[in-house]
Amino acid sequence: MRNNANYRQSLNYLLIPMALLLNQANVIFGVNTSLSDLFLFAVILFFPLKKEMRLPTSVVLFILALSCSVIFTAFFWDTFHFHFYADPRVVLRDYIKIVAVFLYFAIGYNLARIGSIENVLKWFSIGAVCLGLLSLLSVFINIPILQDVIFYGGNRFRGFMNDPNFFAVIQSTALMYFWRSKRMKIKTRFISCLILILSLFTSGSKTGMVLLLLILVFKGLPIAFSKNLSKQKIVLITLILLIFTVLFFFFITHFTVILGNLSQIIPGFQRVTELFTNFEGAISDSGSTRDLAWGNASQLIKLSPIIGIGIGTYSDLAMFLFGNSTIAHNTYLQLAVEWGMVLTVIFMGYLLYHMIAVSYYYKEKKTDSKLVRDMLIPFLIGSLSLSLNNARLFWLLFGALVFFISLKSRKFYNNLE
Repeated sequence: MRNNANYRQSLNYLLIPMALLLNQANVIFGVNTSLSDLFLFAVILFFPLKKEMRLPTSVVLFILALSCSVIFTAFFWDTFHFHFYADPRVVLRDYIKIVAVFLYFAIGYNLARIGSIENVLKWFSIGAVCLGLLSLLSVFINIPILQDVIFYGGNRFRGFMNDPNFFAVIQSTALMYFWRSKRMKIKTRFISCLILILSLFTSGSKTGMVLLLLILVFKGLPIAFSKNLSKQKIVLITLILLIFTVLFFFFITHFTVILGNLSQIIPGFQRVTELFTNFEGAISDSGSTRDLAWGNASQLIKLSPIIGIGIGTYSDLAMFLFGNSTIAHNTYLQLAVEWGMVLTVIFMGYLLYHMIAVSYYYKEKKTDSKLVRDMLIPFLIGSLSLSLNNARLFWLLFGALVFFISLKSRKFYNNLE
């Protein structure tokens, strides 16, 4: 017992900084790196000491099949089909990314298995709130030392991420934690949610605003239509709806004035106002060339739909074929381009099965599995306008979700027998 307690305590010394540093990621020499990777490797080395590392056979087989497919496609298929020669260094760099996110998946699976995943998510979310506070302070207080580090383009807060849109997704993920978790006092949760919501505005991210709206709808509707509402909750919901209605009409009446004032207070918010005043322009202007990127992706999928074009070739092959190296700002399109439709459909089917199965297997409300599911939702939505296939936190959460469903399904079939 004592050795086990010491083991868990030592593991926590590695997990807490790893969790906090999931809020940091920067591109160095073309590679998206994070200090959390250092602690990840330490955790991986720590697990075998207790012989506790486990992984589903199906996942290992998929990773092996994926590895063979993307490397074969990059070096042989692209040469034969497009007369294009891949750069081995770029292919190796992108394959290292696949290995890295697979390791996060493995750690997520095993942390859920030993009951430590909630602690990791808690510390990650605390780190996100701290960055949220920093974003709010930076609106009113200029911090010259950090200006170039925490801002993108001088006015869009990005924290310690490489992109303000990615920062918005991370903040939304932490928002889901505080909304779902019941292990903190309601005042703490409310204040944390408020800080995270306000921090989304400082990022100037259109993706972040869409995420916020969808999260409010996703979490608000089940509460509003619940059959188990007490009288106090009904009164509270009615009051909130009345306030929202008044604010809505006030917003409509003073629409342009409000947006203009917000843009003056938070310069980065100017990009978000385009969603309301010029939606078509919001898609193609202000640095968002997603229409062109999605067009390139669609053409590449048509040219090689089954096995894709492999890794480390996307931008160079797009330049070679179309004269434009813009990659898809869309995770699903990027996976289809690089992995091919077969492996992408298998992966997405596996992911969606686990997302849906949580509601089927876990009827009780207070479970870590539903917390993990809810925290994955911002990634799935954000993936429509961002390339998040190498997002560390996504794979950590996905690994934990796979464990929860495999555990519950085993119990389900055992009961049938």
